[in-house]
Amino acid sequence: MFQFDEIPNGNLLTPRLSKWLNNEQNHDLDGLKDLVFDFIIENEEKRNPNIDFDEIPINAMNVAFNIVEDLIFKLEVNPINCERLKSYINGIHSYHAFDRLLTDFEDLLSIDEKISILKEGKKIFVPEITTNWDDVFNQCFSSLLVQGIITPDSKTMEGKIIKAMSIPWKMIVDILSSHWEYAFKIPPEKWEELIAGAFDQSGYDEVILTPRSGDHGRDVIASKRGIGSIRIVSSVKAYQPGHLVRYDDVRALLGVLNGDQKASKGIITTTTDFPSNLLNDPFIAPFVPYRLELMNGITLQKWFREISKNYSS
Repeated sequence: MFQFDEIPNGNLLTPRLSKWLNNEQNHDLDGLKDLVFDFIIENEEKRNPNIDFDEIPINAMNVAFNIVEDLIFKLEVNPINCERLKSYINGIHSYHAFDRLLTDFEDLLSIDEKISILKEGKKIFVPEITTNWDDVFNQCFSSLLVQGIITPDSKTMEGKIIKAMSIPWKMIVDILSSHWEYAFKIPPEKWEELIAGAFDQSGYDEVILTPRSGDHGRDVIASKRGIGSIRIVSSVKAYQPGHLVRYDDVRALLGVLNGDQKASKGIITTTTDFPSNLLNDPFIAPFVPYRLELMNGITLQKWFREISKNYSS
């Protein structure tokens, strides 16, 4: 399995490595690197007792690192080696270790582990060598959406009272914070769930997700009780790039505010933007921002980041 032509008496190293790998208690590949390093030093001492050791440790460590990197290609796919690679990338920026985890060991990783490894790897390595991981990223994102973002708590006349499923909701938001292009892959009904989850994660006492039809222009209703009670009606516009929210959509929510006597404020959220001269409209401008709030893609992304940050702390 192992050939070490660059090391004198390298054949003697093979059984030591095999013994180390067969011991399931050995999880740290850095330990394997130390084993190779010690073997090189020991071997050099035997070959030349008078050798100058000022340079050998550096050369020996480089050789040991290269051997472990080469070994990573040969690791059998099993849970033990998966743990070894996960431990290794915590301390060593090894592209080969990241790549093997995301390509060969993918089935042994949970969705959150894959996303964490992907995000860290894409931070460390240049895009040119990480494009082959994009399919894994897409699969993880799709799985999160299927897995569910919210869970129904109870029903009211207006819709379902929901609670956010914190882990998948936060994972999706974390992806969107650095990859907003994925916002346009989320179906409209999932966007409504994501916004409902955002209100829940923001600490609102009651969040209602209205039915897809017959919602009277309200997709989400979020309420806070006590001093300074507030009831927000939200309209969610999940649009593709270039599709702006229409004037009539904004006026429609103002009509909802007028009809819903309990509503304190309306918020329109969109993945894209609003017309640049919208606030020149004399029938819209007076309501912004205290009765009507317009949240475009940039502001929405910022809101998600703030909620996620507060959740983490």
